[in-house]
Amino acid sequence: MQGRARSILADVRLHPPTDPQLSERIAKKISPYTLVIAMLIFLIPFASVSCATPAGYGSMGGGVTAKYNGLDLAMGGLPTLEAPQNVTAPAPTADDGIPAQPLFTIALLLTAAAFVAALRARAQRALAVLILSGAALAAAVAGLAVFDTWLTDRIVAALARQANARLASTDPATYVNADLGFVLLVVLLAVTLVANGVALIRRQTTRASEMNAQVYSARR
Repeated sequence: MQGRARSILADVRLHPPTDPQLSERIAKKISPYTLVIAMLIFLIPFASVSCATPAGYGSMGGGVTAKYNGLDLAMGGLPTLEAPQNVTAPAPTADDGIPAQPLFTIALLLTAAAFVAALRARAQRALAVLILSGAALAAAVAGLAVFDTWLTDRIVAALARQANARLASTDPATYVNADLGFVLLVVLLAVTLVANGVALIRRQTTRASEMNAQVYSARR
């Protein structure tokens, strides 16, 4: 019986039940792609101001939607305005512009750093990508919450200046919404985070199994 147990432990040491190399290869292969796509996604809309905003927003008229892409949020800029069908959209003015949102700037920089780590890092590559992509994800989520609050307050203040009882009673929670780009960014960063987390966990688990097998062999 003891001989059988020793044979099993030796087999575990030589052929671990989980293959860390497979999970690391998967993480190493997909991470550069998910991260470069995540950076490109900053070019499409991340947040939009609803066309239902009373009397419009900034220089816009009612029924016009403003869309801010990721670079607008990270670096400051003007939105893209979309008007209802068969209506020409107005050109954005300085009233529609926003300053750089620091958390989105940080999210973009961290995503770029994670991409570089995914390509160039050798030792602790999975850990570096895990930390950087996780920090980028947290910064983006927090950044949207901060931007939503800031822009909503700005819209409400503009409506209050119009001294219109109907506008004052409108629920402001629906003015600012996450757009497709932000959703895709969260998904891509989460996939990168999970892939590298699994690779890291399996590597540590396999090392622990090997160490246990070596300790048992030394005690024989």
